[in-house]
Amino acid sequence: MGKRLILVTAVVLGLVIGFAAGQQVQANTGEPGSATDPLVSESYVKAEVQKQVNQLQAKVQELQAKAAALQAKVEELEKSNR
Repeated sequence: MGKRLILVTAVVLGLVIGFAAGQQVQANTGEPGSATDPLVSESYVKAEVQKQVNQLQAKVQELQAKAAALQAKVEELEKSNR
């Protein structure tokens, strides 16, 4: 009876420790693509890349509009200096 009690206690203790360790590991998952979770799906990568592309395209359009305005100003100044 004494050996059986020790065996049951060891099994229960092992299960409790295993469960606690599993909860800790599960709680430490990070943001997809971060250093703690480097694996991501293809759709996630495509969506993130598309967000960056859209931001860059908007910035390019903004800069092109500023360049056009500056070019018009330069031409206006050149005409007034003639």
